Amino acid sequence: MDCFAAFLLEAQLLGERLGKARFAAEIREIAGFVQHLIVCEAAGRASGEFRLLGWSGDEVRRLSHEAARSAGPGQPPRSCSAEMGELAVSLNRLRALCRKAESAAVTAFVDAAGQEPRPDLILALDRLSSLLYVLMFRHGDSPRPPPG
Repeated sequence: MDCFAAFLLEAQLLGERLGKARFAAEIREIAGFVQHLIVCEAAGRASGEFRLLGWSGDEVRRLSHEAARSAGPGQPPRSCSAEMGELAVSLNRLRALCRKAESAAVTAFVDAAGQEPRPDLILALDRLSSLLYVLMFRHGDSPRPPPG
């Protein structure tokens, strides 16, 4: 989680450097939420209900599924490409780091009997990775078709 939080700060600075105020503000809000999760984990407190960028966890899930399906029927889910630009590539890295943090949380919080003492944190990280996926397409340049 600490590494993920550090890369969020780098992404915020990238947005500020590129003059992308909306992007920087969204990353700032996400970074604040990640700090909240870190404090909740350390203190043993539940993270509680949350909204990120105005969306509930369920709305984020729905939006990410819509983004994945927008490639068309029978097509694999959309993915990032370098042609989408620095912001999209940065968001893709953040999404991958968030998924890594989620996997680590599952390993850390699921006991031998399969019980999850911290389902709130695991769900929050799952929804956060979905949000980063949605933002990747919101802030990415449209991929250009290959030459030729």
